[in-house]
Amino acid sequence: MCPIKLEINKLREESPEWWQLLKKLALVALVLHLVTAFFSEGFHRPDEHLGIMRWMGYKLNITPEKLLSWEWPVQIRPWAQPGLYYLIVKTMNALGMDNPFYLSTVLRVFSSMTGLLAQVLLAISFERFIVSKKWKKISLYFIFLLWYLPFFHARTTSENLSTNFFIYAFFIVTILTPKELLRNLTPSLELEKKGWKLNLGHCLLVGFFLGLSFIFRYQMAVMVFFFCLWFLVIGKLRISSLFFITASFFLTQGLSALVNYWGYGEWSFPPYNYYYQNIVVGMASGFGVDPWWKYLTKSITRGIPPLSLLFVIPIFWMILKRWRHLILWTILPFFVFHSMVGHKELRFIFGLGLFSPLAAILFLEHFEKKLPTPNWLVKLVIFQNAALLIFCAFRPAYSPIKFYKHLYYKEEVVNRITTLNLIRDQMFFYQKNDIKMTYQKDYQKAVDQIDHSVQWILTDQLAHVESLRQLSYCREDYLSYPEFVVELMKTYSKRSKVWGLYRCQKI
Repeated sequence: MCPIKLEINKLREESPEWWQLLKKLALVALVLHLVTAFFSEGFHRPDEHLGIMRWMGYKLNITPEKLLSWEWPVQIRPWAQPGLYYLIVKTMNALGMDNPFYLSTVLRVFSSMTGLLAQVLLAISFERFIVSKKWKKISLYFIFLLWYLPFFHARTTSENLSTNFFIYAFFIVTILTPKELLRNLTPSLELEKKGWKLNLGHCLLVGFFLGLSFIFRYQMAVMVFFFCLWFLVIGKLRISSLFFITASFFLTQGLSALVNYWGYGEWSFPPYNYYYQNIVVGMASGFGVDPWWKYLTKSITRGIPPLSLLFVIPIFWMILKRWRHLILWTILPFFVFHSMVGHKELRFIFGLGLFSPLAAILFLEHFEKKLPTPNWLVKLVIFQNAALLIFCAFRPAYSPIKFYKHLYYKEEVVNRITTLNLIRDQMFFYQKNDIKMTYQKDYQKAVDQIDHSVQWILTDQLAHVESLRQLSYCREDYLSYPEFVVELMKTYSKRSKVWGLYRCQKI
């Protein structure tokens, strides 16, 4: 029988209550993931659309080549993820589905399910690190009900898929690693002398998943390297196993080269191009530079305290007291690397959030009797997490997606729109026809150009909405918020963004 299956069967027999709880919470997480995938339309950050959906759209003859941004001619993008989504969309097209909103939902569900699988495997892996049965059970709640994970997993981003495939490799290795090593104990003399090994099949699979993690996002090289380094220095994994893992990793890069050839139409080496353009040339810094400590403050403030503190403080404790721990070796170098890079976005380190629950559990398990936690604080954290979980499950990731949905389902075809707000990221994938959007900064000039032909004007300014409503020859066709919300904005928040589309024609 497969060694992994043997370990899981052993776990089920030794901890039947824990296993039952895992299945129940995994089912709850499944519902949360599906709901979030359905409602979180659009993108969280533009790169999710510009770097993935647009490139897929190029292969589907939806996106013009000229709109693939500066990354296209310098060939820094890997084609693995756009190519994977291309295959999914082409399959759905063959089955008769061509509605872009349905197709994007399928892609989000696919991404969510890869994330949910990662959560289940991570929960099983984490059990091997924790001693107390009580905290083993509590760890399941941390892993399956953490507020931002369903939203993160629904994203069609490189950060999501690369982290998931890394976790698949993480699971295979840790489920077979002797527990005494994972719990940071001193290994037996026999283990110290001989080490332990993975069979060839597991080595190849681990290398394959680590290779995919790197292919989807090149920065994962840091996490992959230090993960393997721990097994070389501390984890007592035999050199022969690490050799076959490394060989499989590089074989996977060969497959990636073929996919990139399909994407670019010529041989290229995007990993080096990415390094050269962003580090040597400094293109990444052109999108903004932050001080080295910015990720630390963002993790606390954007993660929303006091909940965020529960995942930040334990890392400092582990640096001081558990510096030999595999989790620390896995996530700390990755965090330090990104802190050293000038351009910082919180999404770059989202994946670390999947490993943070283990650090929190180890911290709480260690200080359970030394630092009793007030009941009010526990209730506050639980309420905060539940509220955020529900909020993220039912909100669109990008509000203007409703505007594109309105255009798509309109009976009257719109070919040209004058926009009073600059739209940098026109979402061609969601358009049923080629709509030319012309930016006009001056409101009065846009109005003066209205004649006897039908003209469409788009704005995101509340002041423009009010002005256009006063024109007898302009009819409101779309408004991003209900009327009562707009009235509240007039009173309390006049600078809020309100997308309004107007059909104008002088008769």
